[in-house]
Amino acid sequence: MFNFQMSREEVEKLLELQVQTGNMSEQLKEEKLREFDMLMQQRKGGVKYPRIKPQEGYLNTPEMIGTLVIAILIVVAAKKGSAAFVGLLMGILFTYIGIKIIFKDRKEGKRIQFIPIVAAIVGVLMMGYGFFKIFGSDGAQSEFDRIGNAILPFIIIAVGFALIIGYAVSVNSLKKRYTIPVQATCIQLVIPRNGARSPRMRAPMYEYWYNGEKRRTVKNVFSNRGNPAVNEVREIYVSANDDGGYYDPVGSKTQFIFTILIGLIFIVIGGIVVYLSYFR
Repeated sequence: MFNFQMSREEVEKLLELQVQTGNMSEQLKEEKLREFDMLMQQRKGGVKYPRIKPQEGYLNTPEMIGTLVIAILIVVAAKKGSAAFVGLLMGILFTYIGIKIIFKDRKEGKRIQFIPIVAAIVGVLMMGYGFFKIFGSDGAQSEFDRIGNAILPFIIIAVGFALIIGYAVSVNSLKKRYTIPVQATCIQLVIPRNGARSPRMRAPMYEYWYNGEKRRTVKNVFSNRGNPAVNEVREIYVSANDDGGYYDPVGSKTQFIFTILIGLIFIVIGGIVVYLSYFR
């Protein structure tokens, strides 16, 4: 959390900047300063502490390098106009990443997410398309292209409905899992540590009391929609076993509206293509 090469004044200025930009409450700033003072005293006393292992991502270094190589090959294949190899390479990428996320979440006891399932399914279909374009006969490929052009608008419409239905199922699952209402205060808007996402993306850290204990919770889901302001109080729902997650009705409603709009865009585009293809 802290860079011990920094002076206390520098740390205080950094935390004050977080307060001024609305990403941290004044209360949390003072708590972080006390934590910094305590750690500095411990270091001066010569006390050694075990290294805290950072949170692991879904892909390790070799996998990230492999992903980069495949992405470069996809660009090269696209430049060469090879739809078969583009489909094959993207299928491999989507399938591997989707399956890796599913297995890692299952191993850690997390709920299976909707997006990696869709990614894996789409990846398998794209691999099938790539293999067919490479090894299929000319006649079969012509028939495949004809059928593909006929069903493509319906696939676009299905994607739109899948986005809306998938998010609705996800929200319903959260409602069933988190059933205990608490009054929670947003004390910080956390940004991704690795900086891989846009700096505008935030995740609220909530503080609340439950069973006479002060608890904090934050999800590793970053968004720029539906977030509370620092010091804003919301009613959220948590679980009795305090598994680290929560359900925020206000934030979920805002994100659901955005998902509906995206889904409607797919549905409208697909509907226009169907109209132009079959009714004009």
